[in-house]
Amino acid sequence: MNFDPSQLNWKKILLIIGFVLVCLGLVILMYFMFFKSTPAPQPGEVGYVPTGAELPGSELGTGGQELGSGGQLPENTPSVGENTFSGASAVANGGATSATAVNEQSILGMALDSGGNLVYYNRDDSRFYKISSDGASALLSKEKFLQLKDVVWSADTSAAIVTYPDDLKIYYNFATNKKVTLPKNVVEPIFSTDGSKISFKYETNNPDNNYVAVSRPDGTGAKLIEPLGSESNRVQATFSPNGNVVAFYAKATGLDSSEIFFIGQAGENFRSLKVTGTNFKGLWSPSGQKILYQTATADNDFNPSLKITSGQTASLGGPSLSLDVSTWVDKCVFASENEIYCAVPDDLPTGAGLYSEVIKNEIDSIYRLNLATGTKEKIADPVDENGQAIFKIGRLSVSADQATLFFWDENTGKMYKIRLK
Repeated sequence: MNFDPSQLNWKKILLIIGFVLVCLGLVILMYFMFFKSTPAPQPGEVGYVPTGAELPGSELGTGGQELGSGGQLPENTPSVGENTFSGASAVANGGATSATAVNEQSILGMALDSGGNLVYYNRDDSRFYKISSDGASALLSKEKFLQLKDVVWSADTSAAIVTYPDDLKIYYNFATNKKVTLPKNVVEPIFSTDGSKISFKYETNNPDNNYVAVSRPDGTGAKLIEPLGSESNRVQATFSPNGNVVAFYAKATGLDSSEIFFIGQAGENFRSLKVTGTNFKGLWSPSGQKILYQTATADNDFNPSLKITSGQTASLGGPSLSLDVSTWVDKCVFASENEIYCAVPDDLPTGAGLYSEVIKNEIDSIYRLNLATGTKEKIADPVDENGQAIFKIGRLSVSADQATLFFWDENTGKMYKIRLK
């Protein structure tokens, strides 16, 4: 049989040749990239290192650690961005400051009584305790309160209203052991300064029956103050130290503005307060001369911004002063009329003032705000015994002599203290 070139499949042959050439080119490229040695640079060329001027070898320096398999960091090596401190100060000085655990149990409802003793609910055994200034612990009551989710103290801590997971509330007087179950309709109760009354929101399934109300702490002598309707989420039950104001009502007047109405116990018509932002919440100073408040503002990425305004009856609704601090009033405490301590998150994502659930891995520093001078200063980055800043501070208290600051850490559930002096 004669060979006929016309019968060949030239297209297939050319494809095979092309494939072989591509493979050959890849092999040559890999050789030059990975296997061919590079001539050492000569004097005058970039990279030339004279004899005797070599960089140190790979031996570990003092305190060094080798990489684990696969080039991973050793297990105990802090990751990038982790807050670790060494050489913490025993007294707050603006940097890493030792925070000492006051207890080893998970607690709730930390407060200071008039004698400077810490009182709290121990979640581990469901009882209330008192810790004196010398560290001695004692039962406040033999009564057990199982699985509480909230504790609201009277100002002198002689009584409390406790809340169970099903929202059942009980008033308990530790001096008399009086125990009274309150209606479930009682929402967010708060004691008056003298402890003789509570202000609360009375909420039902019918908006027409919702009210701001006051009563004795055991629920007797209830008085309906102002209809709530369906606006309950805009109302904060409170008690001004003089007893005149029993609630704040925050009415939105724009996308980034609100008007705050002061609801009086006797139907008083107080002047309203116009504020920038939304999600208002207020905190009275000890004598009621001032109100510290938070709002979430657009110019602060909708994070909480603290401001101060007058709380005196005659000057309610007056101008506000920005404190240039991003935190919540629940993380602040008045040490005096002109001095406030606040736990301030080191970083907040956009919108944290509207939706706190967007916050992840919050770590707080502690600031002191001086209202007389209008200044603020960071006084401490609290660290644990390992020198790590791990604290998400949920509540603060300051001793009467302002020598010690106590805080409750939401991450561990424990109480800690740092020295201020």
